[in-house]
Amino acid sequence: MWIFTNFTSHAAGLLVAVFSLLVPLKAESQDLSFLSDSTNYLWPTDASTYISSTFGETRSRHFHAGLDIRTWGREGYQVFATRDGIVHRIAISPHGYGKVIFLKHDDDSYSIYAHLNRFEDSLMAVADSIRLQDYRFVLDRNMEHKQIRVKQGDLIGFTGSTGVGPPHLHFELRTPNNEPFNPLLTNISVADDIPPVFAGLAVEHLDPQSYHITDTETRRAQQTGSGFSFGTIKTNGPVGLSVNVHDRANRTPNVYAVYGLALVHEQDTLFQSNVDAFSYNDASQMFIDRVYPLLKERRQGFQRLYIVNGNNLPFYHSGQTRGVVDLPEGTHRLTIIAEDYYGNKTRGILDLQVSDRNSPPSVSVASIPAYPKNGRYDSRISESVFAGNFTRQFNASMLTNHTASLGPGLEIEPFTAPIFHSSESAVRRSGKKLVPGKRQFLHLSDQTIWIEFPQDALFDTLQLEMAVSYKDNLPVIRFYPENIPLKKDARINIVLPGYDENSQPTGIYSYNNRRSRYQFHGAGKPGTILQASISDLQDFMVLHDHTSPFVGPPRIQKNLAGMHVVNVPVVDEMSGIDFRRSRIEVNGEKGITEYDPDKNKLTFYKPGFQPRASNDVEVWVFDGIGNLSHRVFEGVN
Repeated sequence: MWIFTNFTSHAAGLLVAVFSLLVPLKAESQDLSFLSDSTNYLWPTDASTYISSTFGETRSRHFHAGLDIRTWGREGYQVFATRDGIVHRIAISPHGYGKVIFLKHDDDSYSIYAHLNRFEDSLMAVADSIRLQDYRFVLDRNMEHKQIRVKQGDLIGFTGSTGVGPPHLHFELRTPNNEPFNPLLTNISVADDIPPVFAGLAVEHLDPQSYHITDTETRRAQQTGSGFSFGTIKTNGPVGLSVNVHDRANRTPNVYAVYGLALVHEQDTLFQSNVDAFSYNDASQMFIDRVYPLLKERRQGFQRLYIVNGNNLPFYHSGQTRGVVDLPEGTHRLTIIAEDYYGNKTRGILDLQVSDRNSPPSVSVASIPAYPKNGRYDSRISESVFAGNFTRQFNASMLTNHTASLGPGLEIEPFTAPIFHSSESAVRRSGKKLVPGKRQFLHLSDQTIWIEFPQDALFDTLQLEMAVSYKDNLPVIRFYPENIPLKKDARINIVLPGYDENSQPTGIYSYNNRRSRYQFHGAGKPGTILQASISDLQDFMVLHDHTSPFVGPPRIQKNLAGMHVVNVPVVDEMSGIDFRRSRIEVNGEKGITEYDPDKNKLTFYKPGFQPRASNDVEVWVFDGIGNLSHRVFEGVN
């Protein structure tokens, strides 16, 4: 197939003279042998031939797995089957892919079409018939048994913004093993003769013995002619480099991820990567492929040019130092090369000034910790309490009633003393060395707060401390080191005091500084255990929320299919909308209550619904913690 010839010459154009010095990691690239000379993909929409995002870009919790195609801020463009096949799966959700179609092709590979406004009419009717059985909004069904066949070019849906906006079409290709690969590896292509652009450089200084990160500095890129300069970096030991870099294509304002990166010192290529494919099992490794604190705090995806422990993505080739720059005293010129899929290249230059070395450079590096060292950690202290006078007692019997839910493997310490809340100045600490590949717990000695780490939660060994203080008699939980990404979600558990006349709805939250708002993670009732899944170790707080959701006046409108619907504005800034419990009835009729979190609205949807001249609309809206707003609107027209 032509694309493999093109790809081989394309990749070989990147420092072919030194490529043989590089060795791949253990991870293998996805098997793309199902592609052949006769494999032809059709562009999947009439919206445009331009993309707004490409394969392998940074997302909040994973790599972007396909191409995003521009729809110019509009919905309702046609979506076509890219190849012959059958409808494998359909799903509808307010999050993730929204309304999405999965096609399975004759070679057992897949194509995915996401964020649709709706499916093609006959397929939408099938989806609605399933949902109307119990009036549930969310749907996820395997459809292969129905043998709904499509031909290349058949209409299968219409573009939208469901799941996540703004309007666009997410187009994704997967191997027969159901793993995503870069659509540009096929005959799918875009016009692009524009080279990438560097925005910044991050330098992570490493301990010369352990290679733990000790400090991070960033530099803005300065354009110099056709390239970029990062100036002079001073160090007295090894460093790991990362770049914030983006690409553009012709006649579109969007910026994309680059396809290839390389780091070169003199005639040695220290690191090289190409983003062709990855496994969904490894999608969370984006957290350690990027510099996580900068991603978390600035939303900037600095891509590492070295490989830390736990990263086995199939993107990389590296030398014996795994990309770490560890050089003798003196000034060294380093070149970073960024490349898009079509071979457009940009070079960034920096001078590394090494002085006052206390140890010689390493010839090879076997291990680079994924997590920073915790300077506060003391393995001799399981828990200590600082300052404050304890004043309020927990219900001791409550803990006994719930110990069974702690799970096997957690050693339950005898309950021998009352448990107290404290003033804001009091801090209780618990520390532990956690290792990957093992189910583990970190908990206060009285078992009132604990974190459960499943077997595959960690990328690497982590010396972790949990510090618990109290504000207004509610716990505030901090972790050291801070902002630690997890490979798989952990679970936080907090024993809540028993019910009394002052009990209020309680939830666990983090605070998003960038968006200046709380993020809700889970709710609990008095006298139970508040539980929540967490994807990183940040600051968490338990707060009361007694404010019911805002409900605005309903409007009867037509959707893009020409069907009457009733839209109701809803907002809850603290705990979010619980769309599964919320519902709308119109003139006493049940319907499917859909939710759009980007547009802050609930929608009454029922095929065949015809409004009257005057309509009664009854709305029940719950927030995530259980507060209810119940409104009745009469005479809606």
